[in-house]
Amino acid sequence: MKRIGYYPGCALLSSAKDYNVSIHAVFERLGVVLEEVEDWICCGASSAHATDDLLALALPARTLALTEQAGLSALLAPCSACFSRLLLASERMKGDEDLSRRVNGVIDPLHYRGTVEVKNILDVLVNEIGISEISDHLVRGLDGIRVVAYYGCWLTRTMRVPSFDDCEDPRSMDRILAAVGAEPLPWSAKMDCCGGSLGLMEEGLTQGLCRNILRAARDVGAEAMVTTCPLCQANVDIFAYKHKDEDISVPIMYLTDLLGIALGCHLKGSHWRKKFIDPSGVLKRHALLS
Repeated sequence: MKRIGYYPGCALLSSAKDYNVSIHAVFERLGVVLEEVEDWICCGASSAHATDDLLALALPARTLALTEQAGLSALLAPCSACFSRLLLASERMKGDEDLSRRVNGVIDPLHYRGTVEVKNILDVLVNEIGISEISDHLVRGLDGIRVVAYYGCWLTRTMRVPSFDDCEDPRSMDRILAAVGAEPLPWSAKMDCCGGSLGLMEEGLTQGLCRNILRAARDVGAEAMVTTCPLCQANVDIFAYKHKDEDISVPIMYLTDLLGIALGCHLKGSHWRKKFIDPSGVLKRHALLS
């Protein structure tokens, strides 16, 4: 079985535990061993770089060094914020010897040599595993459920690093969804920002962003939104729940939730109740959930 390093980040062991569960179920079914890096720490996400640049690099660099120490050549980070911070730290250190020396001085006795390839979940599914391999494991097609793929603003805009997908019009998630029998719809908000961590500090701003995203999904007739980012999922899901009276609420699921169904993974009934907007009704309408 293929081995790849795994960095769950803070969200997948707290607010997005259901995402962690579905990721492990899907990757096990696809024959990939996710090896969680021991003693990983928070990547700094959206706050560290606003405080201190060296700190913002040292936090992910420590985890990257531990990944090398474990003999792993690649590291999967499902959260878009974590992926962005880990990738940027790795690339900046590889491209600047003096910066690398200073960052390694902070994380001493650990030392990052720059050998880890930082991956997000779409990159691994499409380019490491392959859509044909995913299709080969199909147990139950998704019955043409109409979905919109929500990439968010961080996933493909990788700052000075070539993206795994088109940075302005990504299609990888749409291709995966189509391969397992869903109907991905074209829409205008696939890369719009949800507000990220500003949801905790600037609720009014985040509400406006999430309202626009949900309206765009409704306007194309989507039955559900699909994402790979726990920050995006939380912001849009919470807003949709608080504003159900606006008639724009649709469930927002993780890509691996739907892949789990398609590949015959046994996700417990309670798994679906982790969302504020319960997707069970939509799934039952398509006979995807009993």
